[in-house]
Amino acid sequence: MRFIFAIIYVQSNLKFTLMKGGNLKLSIDRKWLKNRREKMGFTQEKLAKQVGVTRQHIGMLENGDANPSPYLAKKIASALGFDWTKFYEEQ
Repeated sequence: MRFIFAIIYVQSNLKFTLMKGGNLKLSIDRKWLKNRREKMGFTQEKLAKQVGVTRQHIGMLENGDANPSPYLAKKIASALGFDWTKFYEEQ
């Protein structure tokens, strides 16, 4: 019998997950980005098209599994009406 498990530890905006095989995954909690996108009336697809990336990339940014380049951060921030440096701030 095999057991698959994950341990999640959340501190501030960092999320650590112990994955199968003992690998540790670090991601950044960006619920604020999803909330802002939805508040501004964008779907992931619509925002992705506007800033020139895939819908999957927007999802990865929202889940903290990817970090935007400064160029992309500026494009997203402009589309959603916030300061692009928010991507790099500690919560």
